[in-house]
Amino acid sequence: MMDLHLFGYHWSMHSYWVLVAGLVIATVVLVGMAMMRSAASRGARIRAERRELVRENARLSQIANDRTAPAMPVVTTPVPAAPAVPQTSAAATPANRDAYQTAGGAVMEDDRPRHWHLFHRGTD
Repeated sequence: MMDLHLFGYHWSMHSYWVLVAGLVIATVVLVGMAMMRSAASRGARIRAERRELVRENARLSQIANDRTAPAMPVVTTPVPAAPAVPQTSAAATPANRDAYQTAGGAVMEDDRPRHWHLFHRGTD
């Protein structure tokens, strides 16, 4: 029999229970270390596979770029600019209900959600 005084309590137990508790703790530690080792090896394997995939992707991308290169140079002609359309005030359009006009006359868009005032407490 062993007497154990801990945290203001007193326990009397056989010494083989201390051995059993120690074996349980050692088993938990060993299982945890085995899990950490397997996770580390899995991470190393995944990183190696990722490096291999990146190399293969670069190789395939280079092949695709070589195949899609035009045989003759492409000649682009400039496109004339569209005629200027007079801008209407964004505040006047019914689809833009969240726009407001500043003192300088510029139309600003309100970026808050449509029902922002229902959920906001405070000043702003």
